[in-house]
Amino acid sequence: MHSHPRVRSAGLEAIGLWTVAGTCCTDYLTDGHVTAWFVDSWPKGKNLAGRLVKANLWEAVEEGWQFLSWAENQRTRTEWNATRPPR
Repeated sequence: MHSHPRVRSAGLEAIGLWTVAGTCCTDYLTDGHVTAWFVDSWPKGKNLAGRLVKANLWEAVEEGWQFLSWAENQRTRTEWNATRPPR
């Protein structure tokens, strides 16, 4: 990640948002959807999200942003739920 061209083009501050958004998506099983509320809660959030879109790390979607290739790199909600023990 340290030398990936997309990471470099997004910049360190935007990658900070990318990182905390990724942990939020993982914790809440959003399948890589980042809500507008979450982005807006960070200083310069929309600007940073735009930099992530420009770097091809996110795409703008209805009501927020989406990590590109989320299901290729992270477990989806369906996959996670399939591994949970029965209640």
